[in-house]
Amino acid sequence: MSESVGFDIEVRNVSNAELNRLVIAEGQFEMALYGPVVFEESTIGDMTQFESGSPGNRIGYADPEMDAAVEQLRRATNREETKAAMEEIQRIWDETIPSANTFMSHWWWALPPDVHGLVWTRDVTPMFHDAYMES
Repeated sequence: MSESVGFDIEVRNVSNAELNRLVIAEGQFEMALYGPVVFEESTIGDMTQFESGSPGNRIGYADPEMDAAVEQLRRATNREETKAAMEEIQRIWDETIPSANTFMSHWWWALPPDVHGLVWTRDVTPMFHDAYMES
């Protein structure tokens, strides 16, 4: 799909450790996308990055209370239980990781002016199914 609009893409599935080495330590990338994003319909997948033994835990954070709170979220079966678990995760976050998001990133892509028809998902992933290059 992407080739039809002039992109030569090589997709490489690598471990988090390898991704961090290539992108953060060595700068060997032309495009990379990842970060702590949480969507309501899939909260547990995103919150496992804060579990002590998670391979997605890139910052080395470890706290037994957070592990228990993430497990509570994993076991949540409805919106109320999910909300309670997220409130507990927030409480622990506030106590153990004194930080806050202070700005909203604005995503941008540099594209040549003759590329059209890209459709963007909510997490800024381009879909090429309607893409074309103007001749």
